[in-house]
Amino acid sequence: MRIVKIVLLLIVLLVGGFYLYFEVIYPATWRSETRRESVRILQAAHSTAELTNGVGYLGWFVELTNHQWIAIRYRDTHSGFVGSSAVARDSGGEWFESERHFCGRFQYWPRLKKQVQAERSSGS
Repeated sequence: MRIVKIVLLLIVLLVGGFYLYFEVIYPATWRSETRRESVRILQAAHSTAELTNGVGYLGWFVELTNHQWIAIRYRDTHSGFVGSSAVARDSGGEWFESERHFCGRFQYWPRLKKQVQAERSSGS
């Protein structure tokens, strides 16, 4: 009977530990680690090509008509929790951050822009 109680206690502790890790610890560390990585990558990028690569597949590098730009590195997760991290750097040296969940929407804007330009040039 004593062994059964010990086994049950170990199971409860194991399940509680997994819950604590995946519901509290992992989400908290994911945001800070993702933010730190984004800042490091955007700080190290010096050219347009490096910034474009640095924003990754969910981010967006926007070149404005006045030769200014903004690089937005966005990451999100749906693994057990919904987490988002957007870190942006502009040509003036300013930094911006958001935890708003864009759900990867930035990756569609460059394609939409090309589609609109193609439609305008074809006269549609």
